[in-house]
Amino acid sequence: MLPFTREQFPAVFVAYNEAVSPIQLLASIEAGVLRGRLAFGRCEDWTGWMGWALVANVSVGYPLLGQISGSASLAPNAARSRCGA
Repeated sequence: MLPFTREQFPAVFVAYNEAVSPIQLLASIEAGVLRGRLAFGRCEDWTGWMGWALVANVSVGYPLLGQISGSASLAPNAARSRCGA
């Protein structure tokens, strides 16, 4: 049994994401920038196109789908206010 109800799950999910996001950002900066493991460049094969397709989906397609379906809002902290947390 989980330590939260089905109704509490969205608030738990938001709290987790807010707590973990800064750590993920710092880890990415440390691994990528400080250790030189992050490199950007042109890639003309299918992997480059797939990368751009995924970026477009995440930045445009997914939020647009959320707006159309009514399950997302562009307002900051919309999930928090909707969940009552």
